[in-house]
Amino acid sequence: MNRFKNILFVYSGNAEANLTALKQGLELTSANQGRLTVLTVLKALPEDWHYRIPLERYLREQVESDVQQAVAGVEDGLAGGPPDIEFISGEAFIEIIGKVLADQHDLVIKAVDTRAQKKRLRGFLTTDMHLLRKCPCPLWLFREPKNARSPRLLAAIDPMGSAPEDDAMTRLILELGSSMRERLEGASLEILHAWELEYEDALRHSPFLRVSADELKSRSESEEDKHTQAFHAAVEDFCGGCQTKLSLVKGSPIEVIPRKVIGEGIDLIVMGTVARTGIQGLFIGNTAETILTQVDCSVLAVKPEGFVTPVAPRTT
Repeated sequence: MNRFKNILFVYSGNAEANLTALKQGLELTSANQGRLTVLTVLKALPEDWHYRIPLERYLREQVESDVQQAVAGVEDGLAGGPPDIEFISGEAFIEIIGKVLADQHDLVIKAVDTRAQKKRLRGFLTTDMHLLRKCPCPLWLFREPKNARSPRLLAAIDPMGSAPEDDAMTRLILELGSSMRERLEGASLEILHAWELEYEDALRHSPFLRVSADELKSRSESEEDKHTQAFHAAVEDFCGGCQTKLSLVKGSPIEVIPRKVIGEGIDLIVMGTVARTGIQGLFIGNTAETILTQVDCSVLAVKPEGFVTPVAPRTT
């Protein structure tokens, strides 16, 4: 996590989670001797609306109060000084991404939408999904942990990619997962790769494909060997310490990952959210999006090298 020197914290409508997430961001900033900016995006209100000015004043005072409280809780202080506080009016995800592009932020932290947090809804609502799809830098969508004293972290990787950016994304996911484990007191980390034999269901059940049980078993074992070798080659530099568990699970990632997150009380999942680069308009992989609509934990989402957001840079 020491790669993050210029962090953008997005103040959301989730008052309870804001303060906890802000403290995490400030502690990370302090550890990295970096800078943190607190951004609040206000909905554009009619100039003649009677309550516009009092409402905006109230929101500003609330943000400034929370920032002061969070700063006071940072034990080692902030080498770079107190965070900047900015207010912008407009469409939230557009303004957030525009700010990232304009000021070259390397991490965005935002508490999950209050409705999703309070009702423990799985998945993410509109603004958060836009950011997952289009934010060009790593994005930490924060939910209050289920296991505050012993957070459970999951790094989900796919080491079978053939392109250089695939390897780079796997290394980044593992690096961030390991860093989070070290930074969060009492945390444990599980590195997971879910694999499946392509077209296994058709090979097993189709009346038009005469595949014997022995051949199917041989194919499955051969495929498992390939995934096992790739998995262990990918994680060999990141599995030090007794708090790292390695899991190679047969099954679709769409089923395996949400089942593990929900069934085992995972607090944070680190994963990639884009299938490939270089294709304008492809912002999130189908597998990733399906997984993210089912989980109820924090997500640290990363993009591959070369990802280009469709949101235009701010001109002012």
